[in-house]
Amino acid sequence: MGKSKRENIKDFLIVAKEFCHTVDQRSKISRIQFFQALYPSIAALLKFGSEITGYEYLKISKNNLDEDSKKWKVLYSSLGKKFGKYNQYREIFDPYDSGEKEAIYGSLADDIADIYGDIKPGLEIWSKASTKIRLQIISNWRFQYEIHWGEHGTSALRALYFILFRIVDARNGLPVGLHKKEDQKG
Repeated sequence: MGKSKRENIKDFLIVAKEFCHTVDQRSKISRIQFFQALYPSIAALLKFGSEITGYEYLKISKNNLDEDSKKWKVLYSSLGKKFGKYNQYREIFDPYDSGEKEAIYGSLADDIADIYGDIKPGLEIWSKASTKIRLQIISNWRFQYEIHWGEHGTSALRALYFILFRIVDARNGLPVGLHKKEDQKG
């Protein structure tokens, strides 16, 4: 028997808070610690985001889009610096479009900033929100999962996987895992 809607939301809230906390603490941990924390956190977000079902989409009005844009740009810039040379990665936008010839470039900073931007505002008001507002938050998280942050999550997960497990250090033949001294910097 599957979990109830309430249990699914409870699980999602836990991993969403952990993800946002990791992003908020990025300046206090090393690059490797950040990558190692993001990888399972994004995987959990994708899992529990996919389990939020049965909610009708209810639009949340955003009062100050300019302020949100400014916050996003600051976060994006900070994340870009944190990711350093690992920020940009190649991907194919639509793996089933046989006419797509060239890979495009993705950005971990863009992925993480967009996931954060779609999830954090709801978390900030959750504890004081009425039932009606909570339903709007939940439906928005699910809707944004389907059209926006789910895609960013899968792209970031793949890029982080390659960073942590597949990029091989020519000196010792082991996965880099960002163990080199220059990659230990914040």
